[in-house]
Amino acid sequence: MKKYLIKALVFIVGLFCLDRMAFTVLQSQRPSDYAAFLDAKRTFFRKQGRYDMLIFGDSHVADAIDPRTLRLYGMEAYNLGVYHASPYEIYHLAASALRRMKVMPKYVVLGTNPIMFMRKLRIGKYTPLIIRDDFIDYSSLVINSEDGHSIRTLFYSAQEKYLLQYMLKKVIGIKYHPTREIQSINNGHLEFYNQMPGVSWDGGAEEADLSRANPLQIEFFVKTIDFLQNHNIKVLVVNLPLWQEREKKLRGTGGLGEFEQILSRICKEKGVYLVNPNHELATGVLKKEDYLNAEHLNYKGAVKFSHELAVQIDMLPH
Repeated sequence: MKKYLIKALVFIVGLFCLDRMAFTVLQSQRPSDYAAFLDAKRTFFRKQGRYDMLIFGDSHVADAIDPRTLRLYGMEAYNLGVYHASPYEIYHLAASALRRMKVMPKYVVLGTNPIMFMRKLRIGKYTPLIIRDDFIDYSSLVINSEDGHSIRTLFYSAQEKYLLQYMLKKVIGIKYHPTREIQSINNGHLEFYNQMPGVSWDGGAEEADLSRANPLQIEFFVKTIDFLQNHNIKVLVVNLPLWQEREKKLRGTGGLGEFEQILSRICKEKGVYLVNPNHELATGVLKKEDYLNAEHLNYKGAVKFSHELAVQIDMLPH
């Protein structure tokens, strides 16, 4: 029995060692644009910085708000938008970020996505990689998610299966085309000007039923606001731009209006300022060439929207 337990222990330890080795190899093969994105977010957690504003949300806010433009208005900001992130992930990311700051920011922007309340409570694709060294929030993120008892939480390499697919494509000679052709990085924000090939500009083929909200995601969104306000931080909820045809299509289903009503109700109850409540801000200045695709801005669009956002913030009572 003793020998069996020893062999089992050796096997388990060996399995974990192989997993960590495979994970290390996979990380070294990450496509350049996604490697730059991850490094941009991790840099915040590696260095002590002092910022007037932190920016949270998913890929929409990661692309849309440029700290360089906000700096022109006297605001030093860091963009911590994370691709695919849900309110559940953002709560843990925000908690981890504030724990590292000696001086709290004056503002926190919570960027929105019309489908953010529809998402399940998952640990996320990138959030675990960004806050992995924070035992408290990483553990909470894992344990309380729907992945809590999944193999993905035990084996790091299982979280990176898309990197294995990328490596296999590379081996057989399929050329990789970066989603974002990055020119520079500043305070977590990527500068790029390209548009994705093959984008549907007629509003998208799918019809998202935005009325099917996950109440747990709404709960974590509210919990994040409470957490920030308890730290005496002013919270700004910001609806981000959508290409006009996409916005029309989502509004035509009635779901976008319902989403906006949920946000309006939450902001009113919590005394939070809601920027761009009807997705109209900057629509007069944003052109098709300012978008990566029908839901994300490129850098030209980010500069335009960030100017409009800064003006809105400057109008707030101080």
